[in-house]
Formats: sequence, structure tokens, C-alpha cells
Amino acid sequence: MTTIRRTLLAGLGLALLLPATAPAQVGPASANPAPMALPGAAAPTVAPATPAPGAPGAPAAVPAEGVVPKNEAGTAPADPGAGKPVARTKRLVPDDPKKVYLFLDPVSVQPPEGDLGGDLAAVLTRLARVRINLLESVRLKTYQEMPEVPEVMARFGDLEKLDRVSLIAIKNLTGFDGLVRMTYGYEGDQVHLRLTCFDFRNGQIARKRELTGPLGADLFSVVEGDLTEFATLVRRSYRVTLEVKSSPEGATVRVNQRVVGKTPLVHELQSGEYTIKVEQEGFKPFEERYQLSDSDRLHLDVTLYNPLAARFLNAEPGFRIDSRELDLGYQYVFLDLDRPGVTAVHSYTMAWLLRFLDWDVGVSWATSLGTEGENRLDTFLGEEEGLQHYDINLQRFLAVVKYSLLEKYSFASLRLGASGGMAYASTDDGDRTLTRWTPSASLFLELVSQLVRGGNFSLEAQLDLGAAYLGQLPYTERTFSLFGAAPAEEQTRAMFGPMAAIALRLVFWNGIF
Repeated sequence: MTTIRRTLLAGLGLALLLPATAPAQVGPASANPAPMALPGAAAPTVAPATPAPGAPGAPAAVPAEGVVPKNEAGTAPADPGAGKPVARTKRLVPDDPKKVYLFLDPVSVQPPEGDLGGDLAAVLTRLARVRINLLESVRLKTYQEMPEVPEVMARFGDLEKLDRVSLIAIKNLTGFDGLVRMTYGYEGDQVHLRLTCFDFRNGQIARKRELTGPLGADLFSVVEGDLTEFATLVRRSYRVTLEVKSSPEGATVRVNQRVVGKTPLVHELQSGEYTIKVEQEGFKPFEERYQLSDSDRLHLDVTLYNPLAARFLNAEPGFRIDSRELDLGYQYVFLDLDRPGVTAVHSYTMAWLLRFLDWDVGVSWATSLGTEGENRLDTFLGEEEGLQHYDINLQRFLAVVKYSLLEKYSFASLRLGASGGMAYASTDDGDRTLTRWTPSASLFLELVSQLVRGGNFSLEAQLDLGAAYLGQLPYTERTFSLFGAAPAEEQTRAMFGPMAAIALRLVFWNGIF
């Protein structure tokens, strides 16, 4: 078993010496995160955290990288200065606001297991150094670089029992922003690892975890993730985190006129005053100025509007545009005119509306299709023995207003609607064409049912029932005698009757304005 461990550790140590890519930055960890199990069938188990022993003193010699030598009893030598008042000392690292300095306590094994303990300690030390130093503006110092640090830290006593003020004092005295401490031991074929991360900048224990599992990649993966999260958390204490989301996505984000990326975006800044601008072609841009300090987290959830909708943004909430609607449908108006013999008008309809809370306001257009009329004429052969034929074309241009009387769970609603505008009527009897512009209007109840909803789009079906006045229809009326056709007389007829309409409604909610 000792040979297997030695071979595995040698392979992991070689892998850590190879060039590594920078790990993806993750969000800050909580002070006491929930235990996380390692992936895989033989994943290590997480045991409840137990208080760690005090920081070890500086040893006289180190048999392997990251290993603290033990005395004959198998424990670390006691530090004679522990528990005594801490004397002010010079800073161990420079006070550089652009860099974060962390220290890795010598990795110790309890109880010692000869060279095997040293091998794993060296691998853990190398893992911490490589991964943390890959992060921008973060530097990890180890015992090999600064052998005096463990003795200085030991003067403060048991760090896990210190209050927030005392932990911050360590930062002010030494210059270190945080401390990483790892201890481990073997339980048969299992490794029991304890990891504690101290955040001196914010005066808290940012991470405390105990792992038990087989020695392998899963174990090192969890350690690597914890170290990266901890280092990122401390670094963000010196930075401003800017998080921008937009609707629609893919908008360009500018910070002081410099492009930093597209939404959704997470970006870090130094403290200071910034103008944040979010823009996309065809939409009104968002722009605000902010005064930001270290550790601030600015979250922007921006909705970009088209220029028409943007005109209403400064109005009262009741007048803000909520959606755009496009209606495509069919309308039937029953007339039953005996002269000029028109039974009904069939029309294609299209409407474009904007939604203001309970109100829909917009315009509509309707065009008749295949409308014909016939007029029986008196001739020398007898009454109504002649026939006059008409081709009728009707165009209507209307303003539309609707009000929601009842809405049920956003998928069904009852509305009262009215429209008014002008109608253009054209009648061709084969000899001449008559045209006329006249007023037109309608009043109706509308039932709407939602068919499909996905994101900022929904497809709805609507049914309208009511009455419509289509305007005046011009036509000619002829008479005949034994001497031939008499001059045609121009007539008009009001077109009014019950109306029914169906339509598909395409609703584009304000998220895609």
C-alpha cells in the first residue's frame, strides 16, 4: 500500500509541474459553506468540522516541501510565545492595493507517516501555489519563501478562536490578507483532510471543510475549487464587482467609454467614479454614473427600449408601455341591403397596438375581399326583369381602444373595445366607378385566450362580437323604358350591422423593446 501511495503522489506532483490554464473565476464563498461531496463512486465523505489546533511554530529544518517536522511524540513543537501579548512587528509583505497576499501554513500530517506524509504535503503545497498564483493580482507565499511567518502568526494564539477585530489586526500588522491551513492524516486507505481559510481583510473564517476519501483526483479537485473561491473572495474585497444583465441580451457595456464586454457580464474594477453605459443598435441606451468603493458589488438589470417606448419611461407607471401587439384576422359584417343587394362584407384585418396596463391603444386596417352586389331593374319587359351588377371595394383606417374588464391568470381576458376612423368605398357598375370617404366606427366585446407563452413572446386567439358601421356605400341606379336606358342616378346607402371577428394576436412584451 505504501508503494501505491508513493507512485500516485509522484504522478500527481508531476502533473502539477506541467503548464496549467487559469481556472475560471467563481463567485465568493460563504463564511461557512455547506459540505460538498466529491464526485465519483468512491467520493470522499465530508465530516463535521472540528476545531483545529493552534498554528505551529517555525521548525528548525524541513525534510520535504510544505512539511512541518514533529517531535518524538509525533506532535508539532509548542510555541513559547503563544498566548502572550502580540508585539507590533513590521509588515511582512508590502501594502499594495493592487495585489492580494495570502500565506500557506506548512502542510502537516498527524500522526506522521515518514516520507509518505512529506510526499502528500509537497503535492498540496504545489497545488495551492500553482492555482492561486494563476489568479490575477493574487500572490501566495509559502514557508519556503518566508520561514519567519509561522512564528509571527503563532503569537496571536488560536486563530479560530479570535474575534473579527483581532483577525483584521493581523492584516494590519503583517500585511497578509489571508491564511490557508491544511492538515491531514491517513485512516487505512482513506485520507482525512482538514482545510481552513482565514480572511483577515474581512475578519472571518471564509472556508472550513473536512474531507474523507481515497487519495485521487476527486480529492484534489475539491481542494483546488476551495482555494480558488477563497482567493477570489479576498481579491474582490479590494475590487468592485460589476454585474450587468440586459434584456435583450448581447448589449455592449462601456465603462468610461471603454468597451468591457457584452451582456451578461461580470467585470472587476478598481474603486472610483465610473460612467456605465449599456447600448444596442435600435434601442435607447442606458447610462448612469456611480461612485464605487472597495468590496462594492454593483448589479444592473437593464431593460432596453425602442425609441417609441422610451418616450413613456419618464411618465407615470400607468402610462408605461408593457407590450406591443400585432393582430391578424378576419371580420364578417352582416348587412342584408336590398339595394344595391349586398348581403355581407368579408374583410381581412390587421391591427397594431401598444399595451398600457389595462389599456390597449393602436390602429387597424381592414380591406374587403370579393364583395359584390346586384340590383334588379324595371325594364320594358316588366318589373325587375333587368339586372345591374356591382364590384365593391371597401378600405377602413381606424383608431382602436380596448379596456380589460376581466383578466384570469394572464391566459384569458374579456375586453371592451371601440374603433373609429374613415372608410373608403368604391363601387364599379361596369360603366362608371363611384368613390367616397365617410366616417366608420364599431363597438364590440372581445374574448382573448393565450395559446403559447415563451419568454417575452406570446401567441393569443381573440374573438370579437359587436356592431359595426362601415360608412356610406355609393352606387348607381338605372331605369329603362321603351325608348332605352334612362340616365343613372347616384345613390348612397348606410352600411350598418352586427359584426363578428376572429384573429391571432402576437404579443411582444417589453423585455424585447
